[in-house]
Amino acid sequence: MRFVYENELSARPPIIRAGVVGMARRLGWGPTLEPIVFRRGHTDTAVEALYGEYMSDINDALRYAESVVCVRPECGEYAFCEFGRARYRGSGGNMLTLAVRESDGGYEVAVYVMGRRVASQTAADASGLVDDGYVVYDKGRELFATAGMPFSGGSDGSPDAEMIAKATDLIDGVSVIAGGSGTDGEDAAIAARIGELRRRGGRAIGICGLNSSPPEAIGVFGVNDGTAVTAGMLASCPFNQTLSGVSVDGVSTVTAEEARRIASSGGLSFVMRRGSPTLYCDVTEKLRISDEIKSRVKALFDERYCGCASAGADGTRRLSDEIRAELSAFGRKYGVLIPETLSVTSTADGGNVSVLIEAAMPVRTRATGVYMDGGESA
Repeated sequence: MRFVYENELSARPPIIRAGVVGMARRLGWGPTLEPIVFRRGHTDTAVEALYGEYMSDINDALRYAESVVCVRPECGEYAFCEFGRARYRGSGGNMLTLAVRESDGGYEVAVYVMGRRVASQTAADASGLVDDGYVVYDKGRELFATAGMPFSGGSDGSPDAEMIAKATDLIDGVSVIAGGSGTDGEDAAIAARIGELRRRGGRAIGICGLNSSPPEAIGVFGVNDGTAVTAGMLASCPFNQTLSGVSVDGVSTVTAEEARRIASSGGLSFVMRRGSPTLYCDVTEKLRISDEIKSRVKALFDERYCGCASAGADGTRRLSDEIRAELSAFGRKYGVLIPETLSVTSTADGGNVSVLIEAAMPVRTRATGVYMDGGESA
């Protein structure tokens, strides 16, 4: 018996844009310690410019992911001009310019981002100005006409590990969290936090720089390049498919020998094949399948057993039988485990119920993208 997945060796991932990527990182603009959601084509180009160079990673993830949830650490400085300060901390504030002209006995105040007008209002004096999405006005200043007053002094800062961890904690509802925030220290803080979150029951996979992911961080995979685009690809890839052999533009490659070494250590890398950077080995497959199994078992338990069944021997026996039946059907449908090898043991200790699941997984032939029975344990 075998299961074939189409287009696994195509020049582009065989996936439709889907899934959500999380990022905890510096941005040039936006609120801190609050989720900021990005979707392809849904961000105004003037506002996008305020986010600065960091927007490139978000756009890389959005090549394949449906959306990106980004949380900014609380650091950096505000940009100022004589009439007020930027709404948010960060270097993006330095792109703002205020223009003031006399109008009907008062003043018209307009905000520009890189020459594009984004907001305006009219007031008799500064006390009548209303803070907008770009500027917090100094109501005690005296207004005067000016063709363009630039803001300056905005900076993004360097968050410490504690702040990165705090920002990571606020990321919710994502399947993959991307590191690559600028320094190995920040990546290591993100990776360590993901490992901790997974131990507490979370399911997100982490993708960080190859040399900055601590080996004890459960569920975190290093990649030699393309952290954001790899995170987007994995977020959109169904659990029963692989990205092995899939090509993607714009990432650096390693030799085949180095790729084998990286894969044997549980890392991801790209090699050059047929003139395109190609993912050598999708080492996330087992974990993604395991996470899917765990989520299905938890859903079954929550729906049929939690709070409505005895935790004694009869209850745990029925739970084991139902999980076995559910996963046998799951294995036959998706070909990601061998039903005949499935073993389920449920135990109860007071109000705590534990489930141990053992099964063999079919071996995927890397060169062809085919699952075949035999050999590899889950």
